[in-house]
Amino acid sequence: MFTAERVADAKDWIKGETGDWEVIIGLEVHAQVSSNSKLFSGSSTEYGAEPNSQVSLVDAGMPGMLPVVN
Repeated sequence: MFTAERVADAKDWIKGETGDWEVIIGLEVHAQVSSNSKLFSGSSTEYGAEPNSQVSLVDAGMPGMLPVVN
């Protein structure tokens, strides 16, 4: 995972009525990966399978579930 962290100089902050603000811009990337399984589960990744047929409890994001790298 790539992260770019730095401490903003005071001149980089934006003055606001409720206080100073620091602008942080994020980037979200979607990509199709060539893999036989998902990163956090052993569920299949067969192209063209029926909807919701390649889901495990971890994929479904059930409460209390924490992902572990497969």
